[in-house]
Amino acid sequence: MADKDGLKHAQRADLIISRYGRHFAGHNRATRDLRMLREMLQDLKAAHTDILKAARRGSSAELDRRLGVVKHNLEIFQAEIGEIEQAFAMGSPREQSSAAADRANNQFALYRLHFAGRPRNTRRPALLIRMIGTLEDVLDHMNRLKEPLPDDETLRENIRIVSNSLETYRSEREQIREARRDLSTTQLADFLGGEANQIFEEYGRNYASQDRTTRDPKRLGELADLLGEIEKQMTEIHEKTLSPTNEHNLAIVRDNLTLYEKEYEAILEARKNVN
Repeated sequence: MADKDGLKHAQRADLIISRYGRHFAGHNRATRDLRMLREMLQDLKAAHTDILKAARRGSSAELDRRLGVVKHNLEIFQAEIGEIEQAFAMGSPREQSSAAADRANNQFALYRLHFAGRPRNTRRPALLIRMIGTLEDVLDHMNRLKEPLPDDETLRENIRIVSNSLETYRSEREQIREARRDLSTTQLADFLGGEANQIFEEYGRNYASQDRTTRDPKRLGELADLLGEIEKQMTEIHEKTLSPTNEHNLAIVRDNLTLYEKEYEAILEARKNVN
């Protein structure tokens, strides 16, 4: 039983590591979402702690191996945070301005994916708070670049866009809090299960049994991110209350997430061989 519990936590850790691969590995560090990585580091630390607890109750060779993988990736995540922090300050002022604009655009894309047109009562407030923090960091960086780039119209326009977006996101944060105020845990779990089913259906239509060379990896990554947000909220519910329905749904969501991450890699490999 302890080994089974440990492998469940290891599965969650694997999902975090796969998400890191999609969002950070091979990307320009100056454009990466530092707050996202910090959140992922905390999630991976929590999974590591849970695996350790399970291992103390009863370990196995497989669990020990998975524990080693998690420990190795914790070191990678921590080191990458430092590298990204340094990358933000590298390059000319104009290069830094461009990278800051890319970081802002990434947040706008996140908002379109996770919030625009979606029911407020199932949005994760901490995600939007994280995005607001990132845009505040970007705005601060852009404002500091006004001195070395006093006549840069692009920078000035980007500052205006980020400032306006911050106002929108802060207003949305309050509306989400209001929408969730009277939402019971049971209701939230039910709504999350329904949204997960919608993602399963889209995957079934567009990816299951399809020619991988013709599939869009970007959209599959988005489906994994959407389902990952559901998994995170279901995990939070699981940690706070005993709900057999939520526990059942959480296992299904994690299994599908594992499938999506593997399929994402398989599609990239298939398209690489064609091209």
